[in-house]
Amino acid sequence: VWLPGQNPPRTISGPDLEDEAELFGVYERRRLKLVFRKPAEKAFKYGVNRRWLRNPVLVAREIAAEMDSTLGATQETVALARGVTRTRVCQYLRLLLLPPDILDFICDPENESKVAKVTEGSLRHLLKEPTPVDARRAFYAMIERANSGSE
Repeated sequence: VWLPGQNPPRTISGPDLEDEAELFGVYERRRLKLVFRKPAEKAFKYGVNRRWLRNPVLVAREIAAEMDSTLGATQETVALARGVTRTRVCQYLRLLLLPPDILDFICDPENESKVAKVTEGSLRHLLKEPTPVDARRAFYAMIERANSGSE
């Protein structure tokens, strides 16, 4: 596993990488980089929307599950394992403070086309709303605007 701040490996190999390449289907191999192409029908299964961005709520739930399952795991240890900063892990975990019905709506595969344009930044903006009722109102208005073509 290559962590930021270390010298990158010279070759791409190893059982973990091969398994991941087989899972996603390697489209192209380049030196020090794998480019994946996932079939469109499998995209939501892996938490990826049409713009090939991971669903931030699914990532937040993965991080929370990882912290719950690992004894003594902190935001910093999870951040090191994922190759991101502790602040980034905190940003993901804050998304779980949204009302549960919003989180379930975002993660429901039936709503994939409705939430495809919802970004992590817009979800973080909902956290600034004073009450959960205001957050719900703002979220559903955002979904309406995104699907009406006005954004």
